[in-house]
Amino acid sequence: MCEPTILHENNFGHIMKCDSCNEIQICLGNIITNVSTDGFYGMKKVINQISIDRADRGFDYCPRMKVMIKTPVEQLWIAFTKKEFEMTSELFEMSNIMLQTENALISN
Repeated sequence: MCEPTILHENNFGHIMKCDSCNEIQICLGNIITNVSTDGFYGMKKVINQISIDRADRGFDYCPRMKVMIKTPVEQLWIAFTKKEFEMTSELFEMSNIMLQTENALISN
């Protein structure tokens, strides 16, 4: 039976980790998926790269532009407004800190 711990949440969603099976649930707006720890870090890497690319292209100066993330599902992309993407990035960054802290405590 899953016993989730909230790693981080904000007005756009949450990221939780099951203490029993170690699956991570990611909820962004009305989209929910469960991933492994590797899946979480893979998504975090994509979000970090988009943040870098977005800064290089001056996304902040075009508020109508959407940030698009391709999912593993064929022909399925997720579109974010600037604010939604910033909240998504925050969710992943703060959840990453929580996972690293958890790993450090377990190692000691």
